[in-house]
Amino acid sequence: MKIKKANGFVGIDMAVTLVAIMAFSGLIISLMYYNYLSNVKLKKNALSTIYLTEVFENVGIANYEDVTQENVNNLIPSTLAKDNYEIDIKVDNNLNLSQSNNIVKKITAVISYTINNKEYQYTMERLKVKE
Repeated sequence: MKIKKANGFVGIDMAVTLVAIMAFSGLIISLMYYNYLSNVKLKKNALSTIYLTEVFENVGIANYEDVTQENVNNLIPSTLAKDNYEIDIKVDNNLNLSQSNNIVKKITAVISYTINNKEYQYTMERLKVKE
């Protein structure tokens, strides 16, 4: 019984190998890309929640008279600008509650960010009561 020895690759073996590598490398690269995008979105979502929480902590600390539409820049965290977030804060004095003469303000904060040309935004609201 004679056994042949394989000394190297044959042209067909190399062609099949290259086709398999090209097919699976595209699949692997696309999976890695979408995994990266989901990680970035998760991180941005967590940071936006933290920033909105900081805004409402600043609202809780501030005096009722200081929470106005003109002073909303004082409520925004200083680290917000470097992380490419945009925040919009609105203060509503007219809630039309029965027998209330400007004792309740509704603060609405909307934070937005962009990932891969897609915009995401989150909204939180809080009431500030005159003490």
